[in-house]
Amino acid sequence: MSEVTFEERMDRREKKRSELLKKKKGTFREACYIRRQVSSGNYALDKALYSGFHFGRIHEVFGGESSGKTTASLIAAAQVNKINYETGKLDLTYSNPCSVMFADMEETADESWEQKLGFMRRMYGNNVDYICGGDVACDTVKDLISDDIYSMIIVDCTDQFYPLDILEGEIGMNDLGMKARTLSKTMRKWQTALAQAQYRNKGFPWRIPAIILLSHGTPIFMDQHGRWESDAGNQVRFYSSVRIYLSKLKIQTDSSASHGIGAMQATIKKNKLNTAGHIAKYDIALKDLDNLKAGQIDNIKAIMTDLNDWEMCPKTKKGYEILGGIYKTKKEFKEKMYTEPEFLYHVWNLMTEKVNSGVVTLDVEDIPLSQSEEQEADIQITQNSINDLAKKKLTKKKETNDNE
Repeated sequence: MSEVTFEERMDRREKKRSELLKKKKGTFREACYIRRQVSSGNYALDKALYSGFHFGRIHEVFGGESSGKTTASLIAAAQVNKINYETGKLDLTYSNPCSVMFADMEETADESWEQKLGFMRRMYGNNVDYICGGDVACDTVKDLISDDIYSMIIVDCTDQFYPLDILEGEIGMNDLGMKARTLSKTMRKWQTALAQAQYRNKGFPWRIPAIILLSHGTPIFMDQHGRWESDAGNQVRFYSSVRIYLSKLKIQTDSSASHGIGAMQATIKKNKLNTAGHIAKYDIALKDLDNLKAGQIDNIKAIMTDLNDWEMCPKTKKGYEILGGIYKTKKEFKEKMYTEPEFLYHVWNLMTEKVNSGVVTLDVEDIPLSQSEEQEADIQITQNSINDLAKKKLTKKKETNDNE
């Protein structure tokens, strides 16, 4: 197969818009069932997700204000650019990179912050565009999925998914249920477009876009566990293969800010492809530090912690044996990861493979019942009590009749 250049891919975009996928009823066509993930750029989150975000799947990332939703998605977008569009392998030369589309529905994207996180708009085929209206976003993203141009599409955020008629209409216009119906239609269309992309890109799963939906979260009213839930609605929860809740840890903010490190937490609420319930805790730089820039995550520190906890760096006469190599000190191994990105990528993959293969087992946090499930459980307990009371009355009445 001849190599397709980046310029040729971009020229195909307008031509592919007019092409429709021909479907035959009653005919089974083999799709691309090869599972492929892209790193989230966050080592702790990759462990919890079993290697990162999945191509061809819908992911929902939700949380409160300033919980790091946009930051997490842009860090993942920077990792997508490191994948070669033709081979699907790591390519730090960016000769033929995979591209990312950032649909900014809030019009709040900041180019300077994107650059700090490693995401470059107007480079590597990346695009940041403002989209107004949920129905416009629905059709636009559906067309982008059919183009096979972008390997990741980020939509920020679902709170702006009101139809264009509502946004441009009068203030007193009735908008009850409009956003929910728009999101419901959107999820069905996007899921169908992703399924069609599975057939077109058989053997090339990295060309099927991973969709990341950002949503605001609110605390569940009167919830004793202090849980939060997404405002996007039931349809987004149903069609999302992975749902991630981001939050800040309850720490002393003064001390963390003085050190320039913020402690964050990601909880995997749903994962159709692996076990849910894992919690990823990580540190993010709030300002420029010695080895980290603002917005970057200290992944190397997390890797060294796991190497020690999993007893994967035994000490020998020659030094420390770590992942098949001999190093005089652990600091030497750590510095090599800082200075050689390809070596860090290799170590990163070896560590996550141990989790995927079951060599290392992650702890699963108990996720308490949702509010609706608790209500159903209470109703069931009440119904059982009523049934037991009715049986006792019937038995007592029967015994009275027998005595008479």
